[in-house]
Amino acid sequence: MGYPAWLRGKIQPSPYPGGWEYGEHPFPGAIFQWSQGLDSSLDYVTDALTFTGLATLLQGADTGNAADMVRLSEEIESKDLHLQAVAATRRMALTGMDWTIEPGDTHADQDAGLAAAAAEYVTGCFDRNPELPSLCRHLAKAIGPNLAVAEIVWEGTRPVRFLSIPAHRLNIDYSQSPDIRVLTMEDMGTGIIAAPGKFIIHRPEGAGYWPFLSCLTRAQAKLYLIKAGAIADWATFAEVYGMPIRVGKHGPNATPQEKNDIKTALASLGSDGYAVVSEAVNLNFLEANRTAHPYKEFIDWIERKQSIGYLGQTLTTDTSGGTGTYAAASIHDRVRRAITEDDVRAEADTIERQLFAPMIAFEFPRKSVPIPRFVRTFREETDTERNLRTLEGVIARLGLPVARDQIYELVGLPKPEPGEAVLDVADLPVPAPAAMPGMGGAFG
Repeated sequence: MGYPAWLRGKIQPSPYPGGWEYGEHPFPGAIFQWSQGLDSSLDYVTDALTFTGLATLLQGADTGNAADMVRLSEEIESKDLHLQAVAATRRMALTGMDWTIEPGDTHADQDAGLAAAAAEYVTGCFDRNPELPSLCRHLAKAIGPNLAVAEIVWEGTRPVRFLSIPAHRLNIDYSQSPDIRVLTMEDMGTGIIAAPGKFIIHRPEGAGYWPFLSCLTRAQAKLYLIKAGAIADWATFAEVYGMPIRVGKHGPNATPQEKNDIKTALASLGSDGYAVVSEAVNLNFLEANRTAHPYKEFIDWIERKQSIGYLGQTLTTDTSGGTGTYAAASIHDRVRRAITEDDVRAEADTIERQLFAPMIAFEFPRKSVPIPRFVRTFREETDTERNLRTLEGVIARLGLPVARDQIYELVGLPKPEPGEAVLDVADLPVPAPAAMPGMGGAFG
């Protein structure tokens, strides 16, 4: 039921939720293509969004409208700079790390040589086709809405491209199954099942029947609406009370001409900044109380909650108010590391099961081959590394001489005694090849 006809003979379905079995050959070419009927125009789910509208949207997502939840995540991030920054910090902590492909763990009935050959095959595919990092960046967008989908474009048994499926093409038809579906030109109604071996579906917070029940975007959308309302109220307050109120007074015997002169003078002060009035007119400027800032404090509180939602803490985005103590930094560093480790595990599980597994099934048919592992490398900069960077900058960029004794002190090594055997540069081993392209560790 719900089985896409174009995969017949390629991937054989089994009754849900058992899974799928791969055929001997992948489905070639690309299914996702631009469609005038599907892609020529877009509406925006956050335009004039209210709490009632948000509740309706979330209920719709839980009943199958996957597109609106992913679009909600994209739109609130695009409209809220702070939310965009903390979400990007969380995702870049994952995608910026170095990565390698390693042989899978072998069992009693598996050949270690085949495990190494499989890892070498997968590594070779992405050495010649550096699209895996772009796939990882797209999958990282699931951190928030809990859903990102990409199509694998095969040539033979090798993946040559990954097509990011836009949010408005996603759907779930619960009347048939809880599978994620992709709208196509051939099926613009409920869409085709995003079947394994042809599509990659990343759901980092779990793959249950209802993927949006506890996703980050659900909570962040409420904070976004509250914050948007607070900013609008703050703007109104600043417009009405931020500028001094101009008050003109006249005596009880003022003539109509004098009263009209006062009105003209007050109006001209709004743009001209000066006025000519009779000596009988008394002009005053009354300023609002500037000691209290309720809107700023409220928005600061919301932004702290936004940071906690994505980062588990606020120290990476806020060091005000006494949060920058060493103890707090240590605790937040552990929280940061735990969140990144969880993101790494979820990403590796998706890539290994939904990309590496079909690659191995197609390349090594009818063989029991361990699936290669996708490994991210945590790299925390040490004090010594920071000191060496400082030293390099002092010598190379500033041209300042540095005493040798100071260098030994910076790297934490004792100065060799006269006649003591020392290790020369020529004695050092040749460095191993670098890991796949990436950047440093987790967010911080």
